Amino acid sequence: MPKVTRFQIASYGVAVLAVMLALALMLGLDSWLGMTKTPFLLFYGAVAIAAWYGGLKPGIVATVLSILFSNYFFHEPNYAFTINLPDLLRMGLFALQGVMISYLCEELRIAKHRAEIDRQREQKAKDRAEAMQQRLAFLDRANTVLTSSLDYETTLRSVVELTIPEFADLCTVDILPADMAINPLAAVQAKDPNRADLVRQLTATYPLDLNDQTHPITRVFHTGRSELIPEVTDANYVAMARDAEQLKFFRQLGIKSAICVPLIAGREVFGVLSLMLTTSQRHYCNEDLTLAEELGRRVGLAMENSRLHRQLKQAMQRQEATLALIDTWLASSPVGLAFLDTDLRYVHVNQALADINGIPLKDHFHRSVREVLPAWGDTLEPVLRQVMQTGEPLLNQELSGETNSPGVYRHSLVNFYPVCLANGQTLGVGATVVDITQLKQTQTSLSQREAELSLITNTVPALIAYVDLNQRYRFVNRTYEQWFGHPATEICGRHIRQVLGEAAYEKIRPYVEQALAGRAVRYESQVPYQDGGVRYIEAVYIPQFDSRGQVEGFVSLVSDMTDRKRAELERDRLLQQEQAARQLAELNIQRVYQLQNLTAALAQALTTEQVREILLHQGLAAFNATRGWIGLLHKNGKTVEIVCSIGYQEAEIAPYRRVPLTTPLPLTDTIRTGEMVIARSPAEYQQLYPSLADTYIASGSQAIASLPLTIEGRTIGSLGLSFNQPRDFDVAERAFMMTLARQCAQALERSRLYAAEQVAREVAESANRIKDEFLAVLSHELRSPLNPILGWAKLLRSRQYNEAARNRALETIERNAKLQAQLVDDLLDVSRILRGKLALKFAPVNLVSTILAAMETVQLSAEAKQIHLVFEGVGTSWEQGRAGKDQGDKGDKEAAITIQNPKSKIQNFPTPLVLGDSGRLQQVVWNLISNAVKFTPAGGRVEISLQLPNPDSHSPTPDSQKSVQIQVSDTGKGISPDFLPYVFDYFRQADSSTTRTFGGLGLGLAIVRHLVELHGGTVGVDSLGEGQGATFTVTLPVLEGSRESGVGNREMHHSPSNTQQLPLQGVRVLAVDDDPDMREYVTCVLQQHGAEATVVSSAEDALVALSQQMPDLILSDIGMPLMDGYMFLEKVKNIMQSRSLSIPAIALTAYAGEYDQQKAITAGFQLHLPKPIDPDELVKAIAELVSTTRS
Repeated sequence: MPKVTRFQIASYGVAVLAVMLALALMLGLDSWLGMTKTPFLLFYGAVAIAAWYGGLKPGIVATVLSILFSNYFFHEPNYAFTINLPDLLRMGLFALQGVMISYLCEELRIAKHRAEIDRQREQKAKDRAEAMQQRLAFLDRANTVLTSSLDYETTLRSVVELTIPEFADLCTVDILPADMAINPLAAVQAKDPNRADLVRQLTATYPLDLNDQTHPITRVFHTGRSELIPEVTDANYVAMARDAEQLKFFRQLGIKSAICVPLIAGREVFGVLSLMLTTSQRHYCNEDLTLAEELGRRVGLAMENSRLHRQLKQAMQRQEATLALIDTWLASSPVGLAFLDTDLRYVHVNQALADINGIPLKDHFHRSVREVLPAWGDTLEPVLRQVMQTGEPLLNQELSGETNSPGVYRHSLVNFYPVCLANGQTLGVGATVVDITQLKQTQTSLSQREAELSLITNTVPALIAYVDLNQRYRFVNRTYEQWFGHPATEICGRHIRQVLGEAAYEKIRPYVEQALAGRAVRYESQVPYQDGGVRYIEAVYIPQFDSRGQVEGFVSLVSDMTDRKRAELERDRLLQQEQAARQLAELNIQRVYQLQNLTAALAQALTTEQVREILLHQGLAAFNATRGWIGLLHKNGKTVEIVCSIGYQEAEIAPYRRVPLTTPLPLTDTIRTGEMVIARSPAEYQQLYPSLADTYIASGSQAIASLPLTIEGRTIGSLGLSFNQPRDFDVAERAFMMTLARQCAQALERSRLYAAEQVAREVAESANRIKDEFLAVLSHELRSPLNPILGWAKLLRSRQYNEAARNRALETIERNAKLQAQLVDDLLDVSRILRGKLALKFAPVNLVSTILAAMETVQLSAEAKQIHLVFEGVGTSWEQGRAGKDQGDKGDKEAAITIQNPKSKIQNFPTPLVLGDSGRLQQVVWNLISNAVKFTPAGGRVEISLQLPNPDSHSPTPDSQKSVQIQVSDTGKGISPDFLPYVFDYFRQADSSTTRTFGGLGLGLAIVRHLVELHGGTVGVDSLGEGQGATFTVTLPVLEGSRESGVGNREMHHSPSNTQQLPLQGVRVLAVDDDPDMREYVTCVLQQHGAEATVVSSAEDALVALSQQMPDLILSDIGMPLMDGYMFLEKVKNIMQSRSLSIPAIALTAYAGEYDQQKAITAGFQLHLPKPIDPDELVKAIAELVSTTRS
């Protein structure tokens, strides 16, 4: 959004004000002048004023406002906006005139503004010219000052004085101390002397730190660029101050503006010129910065000139000193020096050369070489001319011969070199002559000694070398070369690490450092050299010192001891092996003896307890242990029991007598892992078992070993040994321990097998006896019901009886047939239990109904023996606070009913539901009640009670789940205490003799126990003895959150025959069975109940019958010749599928197992009914299935 300026607001305000003023005047004068005739009279003036003050846009605004006001106030009709052609023309002409006036005024304003700008530019140019003249004059004066002196200190003082007060109130020059050997503050000048003193004091107290980038002077030193600070604020002081005191200095100086420019000489910043304003009312600008930079540049040039002048002066002084030094050096040099011109004449000779030549010094000058040394002229002149002609030096030339001194033969080492100017002009030849006569004599002597020394060192069989201070070889003998397989030229000059290798160097490095520290070293070591071999050496390092006592190197003497050392090591190894073998042989003999003793002792032991005692005593003796134990894994595989211990108090061993296998103990860890657990010391035991450390320490044990007892890869226990001294348990000892442990395990296993064999023999004998008794009883129990059945059947066929006798005969036959079926069912149940094939159909079950149904079943048997059958429920309600409220009309805490009139006596009381198989639970209760009735004499009493859980008491079950108890108590013959543990075993009877009073196979209670356990419950029996009755208690878990209020007045179960006379009226049944008797039986049952029965003898006949008439249901046997029931049903399904029909089918078969039931249902039968089948049950099943299919 564009910014609105104050002038714009004023311009438009003037426009509006002028129009309003014109309107007011016209309204006031309208009555006298008749403004309607000239409606724009004064508005011209308003437009002109607005355009003159504000320009085009305010003029246009005034024009528009004037047109509007004129139209409204002065055009007919007044006080209304009207538009007609005459008014429109007048307003258009006024608008055109207003725009023209506004445009002309706008152009006038623009021209006036441009004239003002030109005048200001001219003034600024004039001011800049004057300022430039002043700057040039200032620079001219500065230039005069800078060129007036070559002393830079004077120059700097003159410059700072020149800037005051014309250009600055305070001026300083700071010089780098490294470039100029003066104080960093080279010069300072101020209008106020106190400020100059303050600057000096500040500099002395706080010298400039070139690393401080907050100060502008140091920044200029680093960057080489000028800095302009137009206005210095207190924030700048705070940023530059190192502490409060320095900040106080800055504030006292009162700098308002500052410029810092570099002083550059030879592209290097050697100083900074600082200009500051303290009292002046102006501030520095860019023009001042330009002037200051120019001043700084000129100061730098002046400083550079001063520096060059000083350097030249110093160079001349140094040259004079150098020439004097050279003269002195030539005169005192022990080396002969000479300079010969191009004619080979001596120009300069020193005293040393005169002495070598045997001629006085003065006799050399301006004489040629031939003249001075006639005997050497022919030799030297060609050489010297060659040097002058080629311009190449001839160095290290050895000359030998006699000199002018009679009888003196000298050896000299000479160097000839051309002496040339810079332009290449040869001035002559320079010569240096060194008398090496004595050196030659010494070399000859040394060569002889070196040859002798070389002969000695190369003959010695040791490695001899000399190593300098930098650990580099300077000499090696021939043995050294042979050792490493390299000539001396490849070894000398190389570092020890390079020759020996990194590993060998690190091995001998400490000894090398000791030798180089000035100490003689002698050592033996095994050194791995880089060729891959390891050698035993004996070395001596002797340091060598120079004249100042500083170590120069050392002499190394190394002897190879590898063969000797290996022989010694081999001898020691063989000796140790011989001793170890002898000790091992003795130890093995002792251990074999101990094993023989253990074997002999075990051979006399028969019982498991005897074996354990022998094993523990022999184990302690074999290893000198003080205490020990034997722990065996329980048969459940989850707990470990210490069966035998020696040396432990009962209080010590009791907490660990029987522990879970997961407990962290040496005993359990050994059994769990099958590995030996050892602790060589208390510290190691504490590390392994920190929680048992205190107990271990208190026992006084110093070491322990827990050995696994393993049989065929299976760990059966652990043998533990405790020692009163720390023990190492070496490999051989541990191996012997494991051998002993294996023998102990085998002995324990033999004893266990022996004991098991004894038990198994007794069990087998008992099982054979029970089997014989069971077979005898089974034969008796199967044959006994057959006798009345067969007998009465023959009598009924051969004789005529009255109605009462015939009914009694049929009742006898029916009762014995049921007994026979019950025997078969029990045998089948036992078979299923033993094979794990007994299946349950779980659903919520009301126990009251189950108990009453079972009581109804045995009602007739109880009435026959005049036994009082009572069902009792303890009055404890299922929910909290309801005790005694649901007990019946009397409100008693005990409600008892008899089965003699169940419909009228059953009381409503709450009962929980259990999750189970209703039929199997009824079988459990029926078995217990029928047994009670069976073993209770006439006139006795059988009580059945249902104990409900009390919410205020804790459940006795381990998992705290609520449970319900069913108790069946009788006043019968009771149970002997000796037989109580075997009551629920298979085929066990208290009296299995031929004189027994009561029959049965001994299976009922065994089936009860198994069925109760399958429901998650328990069953038990109590009896005070024979003749005192017995009480059977069944405990079942309650289905949480579910209960029923009781059976109420529910109707007891009645067979369909009692409620419907012909339940199968009109039902067509196709029955197939290969047994003729079964066919007659089925035909009779079906026809009696109104069914239309078609009964055939084979599956083939059934298929023919099926093609002739469509039945409502098929009743089929399973086991039939040629085509069994499964094959028959498959063909039926195929036929029905082709007709898009379906027929329900029932399997009526003697295959009564759970597997057979599942197979039949899977094959497609809707029901599976085992033979023998009660007629009512058969009719009911057919009726229900047909009804379901039709619906």
